[in-house]
Amino acid sequence: MKLGTVLSVGTAALLCAGVGCKKDDKKSEDKPEAPTAPLATDTSKDPVKPAATEVAKEPEEPTKPAAPAVAVSKGLAEEGNNPKLVELVAAFETCKLTAKNFTYECREAVKPFNEAVDKVADIPTLFNFLDDPKPYVRAAAGIAISNFMIMQTKEGREFGARLVAAAARETEASVASLLGPSILQGDFKNADYSAAVQSIAATHPLEEMRAGVIDNLPVQDWDTFFPFLKDRLANDESPLVREAIISSFYTSADKEGACDFFAENLKDADAKVAAKAAYNIVWTRDACVAKYDDFLAEFESRVKASKADFGYLNLTSYFAQTKKSTDEQKEKFFGLLEQIVADTKVAGMGRSSALKTLGKYSPDAKTIAKKFVGDEERFVSDEAKKIVKGK
Repeated sequence: MKLGTVLSVGTAALLCAGVGCKKDDKKSEDKPEAPTAPLATDTSKDPVKPAATEVAKEPEEPTKPAAPAVAVSKGLAEEGNNPKLVELVAAFETCKLTAKNFTYECREAVKPFNEAVDKVADIPTLFNFLDDPKPYVRAAAGIAISNFMIMQTKEGREFGARLVAAAARETEASVASLLGPSILQGDFKNADYSAAVQSIAATHPLEEMRAGVIDNLPVQDWDTFFPFLKDRLANDESPLVREAIISSFYTSADKEGACDFFAENLKDADAKVAAKAAYNIVWTRDACVAKYDDFLAEFESRVKASKADFGYLNLTSYFAQTKKSTDEQKEKFFGLLEQIVADTKVAGMGRSSALKTLGKYSPDAKTIAKKFVGDEERFVSDEAKKIVKGK
């Protein structure tokens, strides 16, 4: 099955594939010819008036090819569905769609449903369920398609067009978050599929959908998705999506241009984005060793401003494990961590996190820890006592 031309999510247009989808006389990739630009008017002469019997005609719109579309099934009512799954999906109706972990909260319905799924024979039924107007039916299908990694199978990839079409029209945030993993298991060597995912990531109205389809895009095709994701980071205003974008590069530090990109985002206004950019630099593979000074400069500025919080410190603690950093760089890092521990403007958990890193990696750990054994903040004093005792 071949995917059709990708249409914009904003118009809810879909892709053409599957039995029952009528093809246009024209090929889907044909583009309408641009209308001829009108000649500039010569204002030095009086306009020629049409004869009284003439009727001025409105310019005709250029002919547009009909939009190809995936045939949408009748959902639960589609003929040929596995009747057992139709029966079992009813249990999902009582599940709370807004639950943070829908799959776990709905586990009493998920378990028997998944046990009844045949990973090959029931693929058509699952994709029919994705077409159903009831969100809980789509959720059941989304969980099964993801859990069984259907899109990594030969049979599942025949339904790639239907998956991205269903994602394009999805309106329920909880279901949108379930579809991302399956979309990312799809066939990105298929240019139409890849383009469809980009369209969803760039224009889908639900931030949960945009964030969900971004997770591991860099590994799919660096030359395509590196510039694409840089553009989305600059233009998407959703904190959820922006954090997902910077997180998606967690295995990409050795790619051309990646370390420069991370360094450019060390000062991002969103602390979570800045923290993930720092993490991508200091993670233990030393691929971004040339950016260690940039990281330390930003780390120092945050320490001085008392803005190195627990989350930021947890992600940047990996610098203590770097093998190619210089002795001077390590010494500076440990010195900044000690400043954090002493800074009572920083929350207790953050100070404790900094002390814990010192306890594991600093050669002066016990000497430093002794200063904080009697600290008023319990998290800090408890950590200090552990270090002094050698635990």
